[in-house]
Amino acid sequence: MNVVFLDVARRKERAATLNAWSPAEMGELTRLYLAKREQGGAAGFAYGETDQRDPQFYVLNSTGTEPCTACVSRLIRDSRRWYVIEDGQGNIQVEGGCLRTVVGRLCGYWSLMRHTLAAALALIGQQCVSDGPFSENLAAIVNCLSAIG
Repeated sequence: MNVVFLDVARRKERAATLNAWSPAEMGELTRLYLAKREQGGAAGFAYGETDQRDPQFYVLNSTGTEPCTACVSRLIRDSRRWYVIEDGQGNIQVEGGCLRTVVGRLCGYWSLMRHTLAAALALIGQQCVSDGPFSENLAAIVNCLSAIG
């Protein structure tokens, strides 16, 4: 006859439940995956865990040279949840205490960079073809770029 120690079984079940991603977190992880896929940098995703059994989410690429394009880890820092997003080489891209904010910063960063760069190039082109001293054109470019960012 097998004896099951209920207290031990409950602790194991509770620990496994605590390490799982919540539905709200899953929504944000999906948003990150879809943003990466839209950029052409994702072909799939997978779940895993750190050596300390903290949950991880991997955004996978179809190329064999760089199979992971992003990794999200949920850690505990000062008794609170702390989210870290790394690129495929282990470099930290963004981190913080709110997954929605962290994913938003990462997704918004690329969108903001793309729009800012396009606006800056258009502005520089416009100022380069206008008449006037270079210093005035440069001042106008700097003022407009400050307003964008």
